[in-house]
Amino acid sequence: MSKISAMTAHHPPRSALLTALLICLSPVPLSCNDNTAWEREQLEKLQWLRTADAEVAFKKDLKASRIRFYQYYGYASLTPVVGFDPCYSQVEVTPIEGTGDVIASDKHLFLIERARRFATQYNLLMKDHIDRSGLRSCPPKRG
Repeated sequence: MSKISAMTAHHPPRSALLTALLICLSPVPLSCNDNTAWEREQLEKLQWLRTADAEVAFKKDLKASRIRFYQYYGYASLTPVVGFDPCYSQVEVTPIEGTGDVIASDKHLFLIERARRFATQYNLLMKDHIDRSGLRSCPPKRG
């Protein structure tokens, strides 16, 4: 066995150590530690979804005269039910912070899925209310 082979058998190359260090110090968790500060931050932002009820939130917002849709993040921002429909472009959009396309853990994935379901259910109720109340404002058709 050559000197180089013997050295690398017991000591990984510096580039491998540097790569592992960079992965562990990355602002977006890639591995190394399932309980990173970034993951905890995302989970804290999403905790309200553990007990959130779309129908209760919808009724509370109506009582407060608040008209809005919820959106969550994936590869891009997604507003379920209405998407980019110009008839609803005047409606406030509230992003659900802590969602995104980087998933830190099974817990995080669970809460992202809860966010998706909550936004879909809430937005269905709000769209129906907007449509029935005549609050929809479609731009004039061209042509």
